[in-house]
Amino acid sequence: MKIFPLLVVISSAAHLALSERQVVSINDRTFSIYWPTPNNATHAGDGSCTILLGLHGLGDNADSFCAWTAFKEYAERDGVVLVCPQGLPGWLGEAAWNAGSCCTFSGVDDVSFIDSVVSSVRGYLQQRNQQCVSQSILLAGFSNGAMMAEAYACERPTDVKGVVSVAGVVALLPIGGGLDSCDRDFAARAGRSVAVLGVHGTKDWRVPMNGDPIVGFPPVREDLQRWAQRGKCLTTGPSDPSQFRRGRFSNEIICATELGESSVELVVREDGTHAWFEETEFDTSEYAWSFMMRAANVTEQPGVRGRPLLDGQLRSQRVRASEKASEGMRRFREAHVQPEPFLFV
Repeated sequence: MKIFPLLVVISSAAHLALSERQVVSINDRTFSIYWPTPNNATHAGDGSCTILLGLHGLGDNADSFCAWTAFKEYAERDGVVLVCPQGLPGWLGEAAWNAGSCCTFSGVDDVSFIDSVVSSVRGYLQQRNQQCVSQSILLAGFSNGAMMAEAYACERPTDVKGVVSVAGVVALLPIGGGLDSCDRDFAARAGRSVAVLGVHGTKDWRVPMNGDPIVGFPPVREDLQRWAQRGKCLTTGPSDPSQFRRGRFSNEIICATELGESSVELVVREDGTHAWFEETEFDTSEYAWSFMMRAANVTEQPGVRGRPLLDGQLRSQRVRASEKASEGMRRFREAHVQPEPFLFV
């Protein structure tokens, strides 16, 4: 394992203090750790420290993703350890994750890689004398990174408290049987309830809302309903006070905890494409962060919210990341589609 020198990263929000970026290499794979300043480091109500893994989309990179989502600023504000792993070039030549049917076409074991990342971060927490009773693991991903986040929660459900999946689904093998595979993995490891937030556009033709059996993508609602079933989560009715409609955005509380907080939720953007949405009515980063903090029992601190944190350059990075992921997913799906055979009668 190689540990690169600590780098000082200046937050783009003037009121935030400096945070440390530590770059680590494990077997020629890298990840960055953004440590909150000591005076911001907080423990959740149950005495645990919170580790968030941000998984970039197809064609993006680790540090870009954690920057344009504004997760670095949120993590510094709320005392969360932010970890940004880097995917490997896949069959398309773009950085990708092996989440099952998507998107590397290789045998790389990204679940084991993330295991190593989590183990390393836990070791560094001990070295830093962080008095954690335990560590709460959260994952947030976009596109192929969202699929990887869900895959890791399927296979390591005792470690994960919450997942945010933007434009993603469970895509475990075999093709067409990914949800059943997740059920078996979850049950075999006596998984507890995992809070899952899905954010999806109705015109996402890359990861369609209604699924794509050719490439092994289940329907988005079925994906989330299965998460509720795995965690034996309470169902809710249409009068749930947490439901909203904001312009073209609406949400569906698929199930909730006994405390009434959302445990499995879907936010839908009408006419939305394969993108991480940042609009006046709804900011994906801000909403996702609040969801994860509730899952980890962390109290959000006052401060600047999502959109003001993003300058023009970071907004451009977000747009490019969405475009790259969309184009990469288009090429990936085309590679799976075979022409219909001619029928001779």
